[in-house]
Amino acid sequence: MTTPRRFVDALLNDAPAAPAPRLCVWCHEMTTAPVAVRYVQTNSGPGVTQYACPAHVTLCGVGPMPGELED
Repeated sequence: MTTPRRFVDALLNDAPAAPAPRLCVWCHEMTTAPVAVRYVQTNSGPGVTQYACPAHVTLCGVGPMPGELED
């Protein structure tokens, strides 16, 4: 049986890490709450995920993410 204290400890220890600050593609300011808005494929190497701050997500629109355009 799990005691309430052990349950709380497990939740705190297994909590996901906060997202890394990212540059907003709309206002070009750093945001600590980035939202992925599109994925840009490159000719060589991995693609690039672009982020927006929560205030500008609806302004820049959401583009395709990895796997969304594959048949």
